[in-house]
Amino acid sequence: MAARLIRKIVPSAKAGAAQYSTGVRRVTLIPGHGIGPEITVAVQKIFEAAKVPIEWDEVDVTAVRAPNDASGKGYRSLNLALRKEFDLYANVRPCKSLEGIKTLYDNVDVVTIRENTEGEYSGIEHEIVDGVVQSIKLITEEASNRVAEFAFQFARDNKRKKTCVQAWWVGSVWPSGNIGKNGALFESVHGTAPAIAGQDKANPTALLLSGVMMLRCRLGGQMADQDGSIGKEWLQTRTI
Repeated sequence: MAARLIRKIVPSAKAGAAQYSTGVRRVTLIPGHGIGPEITVAVQKIFEAAKVPIEWDEVDVTAVRAPNDASGKGYRSLNLALRKEFDLYANVRPCKSLEGIKTLYDNVDVVTIRENTEGEYSGIEHEIVDGVVQSIKLITEEASNRVAEFAFQFARDNKRKKTCVQAWWVGSVWPSGNIGKNGALFESVHGTAPAIAGQDKANPTALLLSGVMMLRCRLGGQMADQDGSIGKEWLQTRTI
């Protein structure tokens, strides 16, 4: 699926390549495990065809496994570790209806803002007795206030009429950004799907749209995909 998406989008992306500035920006890239490397390659090729001036600093984390995991099948969540390390407290997840795709609800256009560092993400856990583990859901006034302020500011900046701060969300092919005061991390919100890794069945849409979200939200200027060329071409290939 990743290969098919590349073939469909790349010709159009090349046509709109002149929109970007020549200033190269460095972006850390973590392909991850499972289907991660193949969907990452798909997005890189599309960005390359569009001549997005990004230099990737790729980081290999395939050797990192969860503690006490002798099987090698499980992995520590490096995503959560990065959120904690860089205090990426606001998770931004847009969800919008697509023309031609019938879903349970019509005309959906919402952006969920989720607190990213507390609650179930606090990581305060301990074993009370053998087989019984307690997890503390920590919530502070400071963290609650700052994510609420972020959400209302986001609504003002994007001219949205209603604001919702939510503690939990499930995503599939939609983008996701984790935002802090001094950095941001953009990701696909699905799992690593090791069962289909290497079979060209993985859909790179979520990662592609997260990449476009990165251009719009963090890099700014002419790099912000202002005419929406990458996103527009994706909409025309969404049925694959």
